[in-house]
Amino acid sequence: MGILRFFSVLVFIFCFAYGCGQKNEAPDFELFTAGERTQPLGLSKINADSQVLLAFWASWCPACVDEIPILNTWNEKFSDRGLKIIGVNVGEPRKDVEKFIKNHKILYPVVLDEAGEVADRYGIVGLPVTVLLAKGGEILYYGFALPPRMEERLS
Repeated sequence: MGILRFFSVLVFIFCFAYGCGQKNEAPDFELFTAGERTQPLGLSKINADSQVLLAFWASWCPACVDEIPILNTWNEKFSDRGLKIIGVNVGEPRKDVEKFIKNHKILYPVVLDEAGEVADRYGIVGLPVTVLLAKGGEILYYGFALPPRMEERLS
């Protein structure tokens, strides 16, 4: 059964990266935000008006931690151009995530995928993973690093 899941994930990633004859639409989700003002955040609602960058991460992942300052900068630099950044924490308890956000001064919203269900729907097999969505949900980029040439991608 494990080998079947492995190949299913590979096909999923291949379709994101190279297309499978149709538009690659992002799976919708609604997750609760971390922080003082906990509220549900629905991807389709935000993505209707804005491009969205989903940054899947965990606090134990050194590469994820290294991306935080860049994502903070992009959040400030590109928000007026319609880019919304959402951090998607995978598999960690709310209390730990909220402490981490405070200690690392994360400036963009973070949602909690404590059970990893959204990560599974996106075919995430390692972290970090970044997914850039066009308005409406088409996947423009899916990778294990931040998208290159963000300035160009937003023009």
